[in-house]
Amino acid sequence: MAIGDFMGGGYNFGGLNTGQTPMFGAGAVLDPNVQATFAGQPEAYWAASRLANLGDYGALPQFQRAATMGYQPALGRYLMASPTTAAGELMPFSGYTPDPTADRTQQWQDVVAASASLAPGGVPTANARQLTMAGLLSGENARRNALAIAQAQMGGGVGYLANARQRALGNIYDLYSARAGAAGSAPGTFLNWLSDRI
Repeated sequence: MAIGDFMGGGYNFGGLNTGQTPMFGAGAVLDPNVQATFAGQPEAYWAASRLANLGDYGALPQFQRAATMGYQPALGRYLMASPTTAAGELMPFSGYTPDPTADRTQQWQDVVAASASLAPGGVPTANARQLTMAGLLSGENARRNALAIAQAQMGGGVGYLANARQRALGNIYDLYSARAGAAGSAPGTFLNWLSDRI
């Protein structure tokens, strides 16, 4: 059931550009001028697009809390796919449309290879996707990116159990990164380490 069906006829989608169909579902893409406002802020974009999709209901507190549900696994799927533009740059999260035919096993292998390449003496990345992923796992938002990818690989989901798993992964990442730093390794090797254990 589409959100428009749930809300009834004459629903006002406000600033939505309903001509595109990204991962948020039909009618949930913000106008490109609005998207630019959220450059570098994928969680804020996700919440804004979900609230815009809710229209007047987005002003109700119970819907505001629901606006961020599903963000973490969606971001993880986007990061695992690492879609690039024709120029070879990472496509913005706001323009990403998942490919249901994509080989998730190959995507995970690319993630693990990129993570392993960050270890001292690691094998350099083999392709452009792995190079992009290595940057995502060692850059400014490395923790956020690694945890989102881990959750997407472990089944994603929303709700209490998914949140509990995410908190546990966060604690493990923090311990791992502290120990890796003390041992002279890179925290970005976390997903390679995790892959050996799952």
